[in-house]
Amino acid sequence: MNQDPILIVTGGIPKTCYNSSAMNMKKRPYFIWDYDLSDEDVRNILSQGSEEEKKWAMVRILEHAHFTDVFTYLSIKDIRTYLPRLKMRPVAQQYWQRALDAWGYPVHV
Repeated sequence: MNQDPILIVTGGIPKTCYNSSAMNMKKRPYFIWDYDLSDEDVRNILSQGSEEEKKWAMVRILEHAHFTDVFTYLSIKDIRTYLPRLKMRPVAQQYWQRALDAWGYPVHV
């Protein structure tokens, strides 16, 4: 079998899958394990959703996505603009605040 693995989420547990039928499944981002949303749905929320929907999606991404994946959804400007208004775990908010400070984009939350 010469297929690239994909990551699927079942019951909140990410699994690598090599099954071709799984390749055709609706691709749900691994950080959205409890809603039936595709990658496209998440991107639409971020670009066209209400303010509350955007903030919800940003929190999910900032708290649960891998660091390198965050920037496929959000820009530094997005994070810097919204961080003070996001209701997220304090440790995650402090992490992103320190990161932005270190990169020369100070933000006060």
